[in-house]
Amino acid sequence: MNNETVITFLIGNGFDLNLEFDTAYKHFYDHLAKNYKGSKNLIIQSIIKEGQGKKRWADFESGLGLHVGDAKVTDENFQADRDEIIEILNDYLKNAMEGFDFSQKNVTKMLEETVRGIAEDFSDIPNTNADAEQWLKSRLGRRKKVNFVNFNYTPLLAAVINSADLESSLVDYNASVHHIHGRLDEHIIIGVGDLDQIEGAEKLGNETKKHLVKPTAISSLNDGKLSVLANIINESEIIILYGLSVGDTDKPHWERLMRWLIAPNAHSRRVIIIHHHEPGYKHALSTQKREEKQTQIKHKLLKHKPVQLPITAAAAGAIYPVINSKTAFNKKHLSAPAPKEKPKRTTATIPDAPV
Repeated sequence: MNNETVITFLIGNGFDLNLEFDTAYKHFYDHLAKNYKGSKNLIIQSIIKEGQGKKRWADFESGLGLHVGDAKVTDENFQADRDEIIEILNDYLKNAMEGFDFSQKNVTKMLEETVRGIAEDFSDIPNTNADAEQWLKSRLGRRKKVNFVNFNYTPLLAAVINSADLESSLVDYNASVHHIHGRLDEHIIIGVGDLDQIEGAEKLGNETKKHLVKPTAISSLNDGKLSVLANIINESEIIILYGLSVGDTDKPHWERLMRWLIAPNAHSRRVIIIHHHEPGYKHALSTQKREEKQTQIKHKLLKHKPVQLPITAAAAGAIYPVINSKTAFNKKHLSAPAPKEKPKRTTATIPDAPV
C-alpha cells in the first residue's frame, strides 16, 4: 500500500476570478466592444455582434469553431484573425495582472486550509457514502503530494505557490505548475476539442485545423505536455476541479478523467471532487432538490465520458460536487499579512520548468 496520497488540482478561470482579477470572458468581451468596434477582424466582428450572451471562455472557443462556417471566412483570413485575437488576449490579460504581488499576503495559510479543508468539504456533501468518507479521511491523514494543472494562461496560481512557505512534513507541494494551454508571452492555445466542433472544417487547410483543435495544437509543440498531464492524472487518487466550466472545447481532457476514474486500480479507489460556485445558492431542504442539484453538477463531467466506456453506478458515485466551498482557496487569507519570517520562495514569476 502506498503511504503517500496524491492529490491533483485542475485549476480554471474561477481561480483568478476568486482573487478578484478581471479575467472572465465578459471582461474580455467588454474590452473588445469598447476598443475594437470598427475592427476588420471577422472574429471580433462576430463576437461583438453576438453580444454578451456567451459568458464562458468555453463559449468563446466553441464560437471559433462555429465561426469557420461563416460564408466570408477563408483559411487565410481565419489564420490572420485568430492570430490577431490571440495577441489582443495576451495583452489584455497582462494588463489585468499588472501590479499583482502575493509576497506580502498570507498565501501559505490559504493553501494549507485548501488541502486541510478537503475532508470538511466532503463531509458537507449530502448523501455521501459513509465508507467513501472514511476512506477519504484515512487517505488525507497520510503524507500528501499535491499537483497543480492550470488551464489558465495567467501566472496567478504560480505566483501564489511561489510566494508561500511550503515546507511541511505532511504535504509535498509540487511547485512546478503544469500549464496545459500555454502561458502569457510564451504561447497561447485557443480552439476546440475535436474536428467535429468546427463547422465547415473543409474550408481550412490541414495546418490551420491542426492548430485550432487543442490536443493536436498541444502535441505540435513537442514539449511533452500531454504525456506529463497523463502521468499526473494516472498517479492521482483524488482529483479536484476548481474554477472550471467543464466545457466541450476541453472534451479530450474530461474523457481522460473519465477513463482514469473507470479504469481498474488494484491499490486504491479514485475520487473526483467538482467545486461549483453559485452566488446566492442555498441548500434546498427537499432531499429531491438537493439530489437534483448534485446530479446536474455531476452531469457536466459525466456527459463527456468516452462512448465505448460504460458508466457504472460506482463510477458515477465517485464524483462528488462541492457547492460554494468555505475552505478552498479562501481569499480572506489574502487580507492578512504574511508571517514575519520571510518565505524561502518569494518570486512571483512562473517557474522556468518546461512543464
